[in-house]
Amino acid sequence: RSPRDKVVCILNCCRRITNLLRDEAVHASEPGAPQVGADEFVPALIYVVLKTNPAHLLSNIEYIAAYRNPARLRGEPGYFFTQLTMAVSFIQGLNASLVNVP
Repeated sequence: RSPRDKVVCILNCCRRITNLLRDEAVHASEPGAPQVGADEFVPALIYVVLKTNPAHLLSNIEYIAAYRNPARLRGEPGYFFTQLTMAVSFIQGLNASLVNVP
């Protein structure tokens, strides 16, 4: 797959997460539900990455960073690619002392 194809997969996944969070916010609150922002999106993305454990994720991120035209990584695709990169970086830095699970 090309770097563009991989970015499209990231974009589709992140849009789906955003839509699910938005739907949940609408159902869980009164009229005028809050917008879904990074405070809600990033933890959900981290959870999805952990649960799905995509094959070759690091090499795919590196492939996109190396071969995708930077001008094409602006706007929404660039935002979601950056969020995924940050989520993976966070996951790589996890250790037992950082995770507080009851």
